[in-house]
Amino acid sequence: MNTIEKVKSTHQHTVSNLEARALQMTVLGALSMTVLGLGFALITQSEAILLDGFFSLIGCAIALLTQKVSRLAMRPGNQQYPFGYTTFEPILNLCKGLLLSVVGLFALISSISALFTGGRPISTGGAIAYTGVSAMGSFWIAWRLRVMAKRSRSSLVRVDANNWMIDGVISIAVAVTFLFVELTKGTSIETWAPYADPTVVIVIVLAMVSLPITTIHDAWRQIIGYCPDAEKMRLIHAAVVEILQPSDAVTFQVRSLEIGRLLYVQVYVLDPHQWSGTLAQQDQLRGQLYSSLNQQFAGIKMDLIFTQQYQWLNWGES
Repeated sequence: MNTIEKVKSTHQHTVSNLEARALQMTVLGALSMTVLGLGFALITQSEAILLDGFFSLIGCAIALLTQKVSRLAMRPGNQQYPFGYTTFEPILNLCKGLLLSVVGLFALISSISALFTGGRPISTGGAIAYTGVSAMGSFWIAWRLRVMAKRSRSSLVRVDANNWMIDGVISIAVAVTFLFVELTKGTSIETWAPYADPTVVIVIVLAMVSLPITTIHDAWRQIIGYCPDAEKMRLIHAAVVEILQPSDAVTFQVRSLEIGRLLYVQVYVLDPHQWSGTLAQQDQLRGQLYSSLNQQFAGIKMDLIFTQQYQWLNWGES
């Protein structure tokens, strides 16, 4: 096994272990939060808590599917899937974003309707304790997942971390609602208490609307084969320049595609004076570029192509 293969094998093993731990944490955490949320929703009759429980239920169901997708994405390419199974990742993330959007939309419609029909009376009871436990648990899991996402550079774990952050914010908002209801008992404001629950649901949905939209936007860009964002392209370009900088006689064209954890980089180098040398020397340059990119991105697949014809540099046009 050569050096590049060892680097790829070690990195894939690390990513696989981190993702497995992260996704297992998501499954167990979501299952616990679902039971807790739906149980207290029945006790308190709060749609805000019900919304919190449904977010957790969606998270639990998708986490189980995510585990399967994660294992698929770690498989090498084959004849049917030459770049592996990485396209499953943005498809799954798109589904997550859509599901969260649908749940939020139904909650928004229901709460707006409740505002015009007298609100929703709720029972505080131990709900404040529930929201405290839920918020702390959600924020802790979100923090742990973000650390793992950064280390593994996994889009699946990053999206899960965002979802847990949504759960934590929802729990805080629900806590504020119940505290308001409790503190206004016996006052003139108590008559407005039934409107607190639908109001906070509306605020939650509107405040968090950008997260599922961003998830959908990013996943769709990857599904249709859009290039990576400007910062990633800048880093790729800088790595290429560093490898080719000894020569002023070459120009190059960088093309890149991001699908899930796969980042495909294609570099065409116009080398009329054969600065790149022999095939062995070109392979050495490829190895240097791959090592540089692999330190910054996960799932690198790369082609470094040398040519003496400008038409290949110009997107293959004659």
